[in-house]
Amino acid sequence: MFFFEIKKILNKKAFIVCVFIFVIINVINISLNVDKYEGTLDQFYEGWQVVYRSVRGKITNEKIEYLQNYYEKMLQQSDQSSVHEKSDKYLSGYSYGDMNIALEHLENINKSLDYALIIDYIANNSIKLENHFRSIHDEYFEKYNKLILKSYQNRSIQEYYDYTGFSNFFNYTFSSLLVLMLSVLFSSSVFNDEKTSGMYNLIYTTNNGRKNINKYKVLTLILIVFVLNITFLLTDLMTFSCFYNMDGILTKLYCIPDFFYSPINVDILSYIFINFFYKFIGSLVISMISASFSKILNTFYSLIISYMNLLLLVFISGFDNLKLNLLNPIYCIQCSELFKSFRVDKIINTPISHELIIILFNIFILFLLIHFCLNYEKGIGSFDKFRTKKIVA
Repeated sequence: MFFFEIKKILNKKAFIVCVFIFVIINVINISLNVDKYEGTLDQFYEGWQVVYRSVRGKITNEKIEYLQNYYEKMLQQSDQSSVHEKSDKYLSGYSYGDMNIALEHLENINKSLDYALIIDYIANNSIKLENHFRSIHDEYFEKYNKLILKSYQNRSIQEYYDYTGFSNFFNYTFSSLLVLMLSVLFSSSVFNDEKTSGMYNLIYTTNNGRKNINKYKVLTLILIVFVLNITFLLTDLMTFSCFYNMDGILTKLYCIPDFFYSPINVDILSYIFINFFYKFIGSLVISMISASFSKILNTFYSLIISYMNLLLLVFISGFDNLKLNLLNPIYCIQCSELFKSFRVDKIINTPISHELIIILFNIFILFLLIHFCLNYEKGIGSFDKFRTKKIVA
């Protein structure tokens, strides 16, 4: 039965074509929005990459000294010649361009090294505040500062990489919108196929027919949403890799400037899986909502209301002060914002990570929706169920 449901999806050529078109649109959108370098900037970028490849990796005194010497050398040559004098002996074509390349790498490395000082200040301050609130018996803020200390202590950045690619990749949400549109398109009719073809009444009168068909349709929906998410994740990764440096994947997430104050201590590769899990759960919740509409409405109305629901959830997500946003699956899909800074919610006088509460709430909602899709049938009352049992008997 499960493979029969999969076969039906593969026979929906319109849906497969939509997936293919959306993947192409996604690749084009990334390509059109990459940082572009033209003219002298193009050669500057090439020179920047040459120097970067020689200093990336573990930060050492030798690399810092090399950049400082190169900077001073280019500074002297810039003072001695016209700034408009172009020469092939310079990586960027100009001495002042090479000077700025060395300076930019030096500043980036110094910013990485200074990170430990900033984190030490935050950790030491949280220790003082924890002791203070313990002395005045304020249990909540004592736990709050203890959680800050646990999140930030003993952090440092010892490697230097260009994280522009990963930063853009994690902040990119257009592909998630495409996944949602495709998921809703499929899920809004997932329970209507048999009703439209007239097979539903026949299936319902068979032994365990209704229960089994619902179970396999839910499993199929979960599989489709998973495949769509993994397809666009791999598409994003491969496309961004064509335009940006994507090295340093085993360094800590907080090495990326956008995630300096991330509350989690995982490497970038692990966070890619966390990011995928959040987006999968968020898109699955929205898909199950659409599937629930298909249980009680015909295909046309289910599709319209499902997309209206999607627009409403996106709109509501813009209001951070709404408490109900804890239940909003769009926050799971925009999960990069959740992991950029330390944020907690007060639950029974205990600080709980905001990102943890959101994913747990959405998993709970997901189970409720799955239970509804498995058990609810429009227009089937207890008398109909009794009559069906007699027919089967």
